[in-house]
Amino acid sequence: EKMATTFDRGTTTDFLETETADGAGASASASRRNGSYLSVVKMAGPFMLVAGVFLYSYTLYIALSRLVYPTSVAPFFSPRTPPGDAADAGGVQGVVRCVLMDSILLSVFVTQHSLMAASSVKTLFHRAGLGAILRPFYVFCTCFAMQFIYHFWEPTPRHTLWSMSMEGGVVFYGMVLLHGLCWVSIACSVFFIDYLELVGIKQLFYAYYEMGDPIGIKAAEQQYLFLHMRHPIFIAPLLLLWAVPVMTFDRLMVAVMVPLYLGWGSSLDRWDVAYVRDQFKKKTEETLLANGKVN
Repeated sequence: EKMATTFDRGTTTDFLETETADGAGASASASRRNGSYLSVVKMAGPFMLVAGVFLYSYTLYIALSRLVYPTSVAPFFSPRTPPGDAADAGGVQGVVRCVLMDSILLSVFVTQHSLMAASSVKTLFHRAGLGAILRPFYVFCTCFAMQFIYHFWEPTPRHTLWSMSMEGGVVFYGMVLLHGLCWVSIACSVFFIDYLELVGIKQLFYAYYEMGDPIGIKAAEQQYLFLHMRHPIFIAPLLLLWAVPVMTFDRLMVAVMVPLYLGWGSSLDRWDVAYVRDQFKKKTEETLLANGKVN
């Protein structure tokens, strides 16, 4: 039982070394360029500070305006009689055209999100001595892709799979409460796994002060988890996409494709589950101890 639930640090370390061999090897081969690279980082200190503040603000703006608003605000509080959309002009053909256009836009996001996370891209950045800017550049491109998708998105507000009239009803307020709880859960999860490191801001400052890669100071188990699922959030987005009073065809496409992409990009195993379970148990015991509920 102990072997089934305890994380094998030796096995994990070997796995991490194997999985990150390209990046680590590239970093080692680029060590002779570190001196000049660090000099550039030092000279770019003020710019990096501005870049960090901009990236922090930009990600929050994208999260609120391109995620929270269209996902949870507009479906509940936008007018029930929306203006005509591009799909109205062509009937069924118009709907098909809009859905095809939106699917192309989503493929742009999937392509950007997947290709930039490929090991070959990471190796390229490390070999160039630019490993510190990989994560912030990746996050910036992701935000830009979301902005691009939002700008060219073709909605189908008059063409729905279901539409429930429940303004002021129990179901309506229940869904609003559910969306609020989901977003709180997502926000807590993001900050618990280190928001500044997730969006790349910490990498910039660690590079400036020559402190290495911030991911390197995390537990081996957490690094192993990040290799399999960088942002472990799945159930909340699933509820946010499906628990709506009006399901338009363009939203239906997102509600189907996003969970499929999240599932495809995840490769969690029993070691990840054991680590998360142990951490949850540990945090629960610490909380109870702090509140004087455990002797």
